[in-house]
Amino acid sequence: VFCDGLNYTVGRKEGAVLDSEIPGCEAVLLNNLAEVYVKRGEMSKAVPLRRQSYALREKVHGKNSYEYVNAAFSLGCVLLHDKNRAEGLDLIVESREIALRILGPLHPHVMKCDLLLEQLGAAVDCEVNPSPVGLGRCKPNWARIRGLKSRADLNRELVEVSSYLQDQGRYKTILRKDDGEEEILSIKPTNLILEAGVKVIIRGLLSAKDLNGKKGEVITFHRDISRYSVKLCDGSSKEIGVKPENAIAY
Repeated sequence: VFCDGLNYTVGRKEGAVLDSEIPGCEAVLLNNLAEVYVKRGEMSKAVPLRRQSYALREKVHGKNSYEYVNAAFSLGCVLLHDKNRAEGLDLIVESREIALRILGPLHPHVMKCDLLLEQLGAAVDCEVNPSPVGLGRCKPNWARIRGLKSRADLNRELVEVSSYLQDQGRYKTILRKDDGEEEILSIKPTNLILEAGVKVIIRGLLSAKDLNGKKGEVITFHRDISRYSVKLCDGSSKEIGVKPENAIAY
């Protein structure tokens, strides 16, 4: 594969067979070239190149691959820029769904897709493909504050859980005051009691690792043992007891 400025060619010796790595390299070059045109605002040239890269990724790596996930997202973005909203959104959603399945709900790509879809005002089917960061959620998640020492005046206050900040291990919450003002609070899971009905993702279990990644619904919170009763949403309706830090609202 040869690349010179905005020109590229794929060459092979006479009689030689191109293995799967060559189309993969070509897909990278096509995508990079498309990016040059995107930055120039020449979408009519960028879109065909992204389509070729997308098709090669699917052929070489298959749909259940990170390479395909990225290609679908890249093509979806350039189509949105080219005012092809319907097809662009379909590809972004497809990219998100595959990433959710093969990479897990906390992967940055899933969160990136959620953020973009929220910005575009495109609701995702949150019952089927929920994201743990709270973007695109169908209805607010509510919780009550407990156990704060530095802000003891906030204990028992009802807050909306906006998102989970993975890097900080805290929830971003919104406290709506009587005067109409809002206060953004960063609170640890152990300092919140999620209301019954809140959807959660199980994570961080050591003794029952097979449950990590499963989705469930809060039934109640047992204050005496500081654990939630969570009903799993896997068709079994099994109830499990988990600590607040192991049941993350989405």
